[in-house]
Amino acid sequence: MSKSKIEQPWHRFVFDIKNRKFVGKFNSMYNLEGKKKFDSWNQLKINDEKRFSTSFIKKKKFKKIIDFGCGKGTLAKKIKYKNNFVVALDLSPEAIRLAKINNKKKVKLLVIKKNKSIKNFLKIKKNFDLVICVQVLSYIKKWKKYIEEFSKISDNLYVALSLPYRPIGYVKNFIHLEKELRKYYKIQLIKIIRGELNIYFCEKK
Repeated sequence: MSKSKIEQPWHRFVFDIKNRKFVGKFNSMYNLEGKKKFDSWNQLKINDEKRFSTSFIKKKKFKKIIDFGCGKGTLAKKIKYKNNFVVALDLSPEAIRLAKINNKKKVKLLVIKKNKSIKNFLKIKKNFDLVICVQVLSYIKKWKKYIEEFSKISDNLYVALSLPYRPIGYVKNFIHLEKELRKYYKIQLIKIIRGELNIYFCEKK
């Protein structure tokens, strides 16, 4: 059994696997992380996805970036450099607290409320260059609405998502995801990693 399919300490906060239900107790998960010494979703581990994402985004040299569902801010930290602006958002106050500890660079880290409009929350007047949404959409019931909102605030969208066999989360298959992306964007890149993780880079139509 691959490591990605082995039940991890944080899984019980995300899914009730036995009853195939979404749980979504992310703040509780991050609260316990320091006590139990586990790293949720292996966020601090450098893997093929993180290497590709970091390299790809840096090469594009985007000036204004939103990292939506940033967790502990690992990716936001890696793509922040001297001449760009990165704002990282997460629903969990505890995740943002940990991100601030781990992130000494000038990334703006903010807690956003569930179903809150990003545009209104950040008071966006001009489009951002990029929205990043990595391993997030399956945990958002209104994920389609967020893709629509991303298209209103950003010229580009970067999505990475893993879908295991018989997914419990809200996104059920990649065909469905791609259909929603194509409503608002042109998909310029699809990269598949290990057969279960798809990465999409999209440009606004």
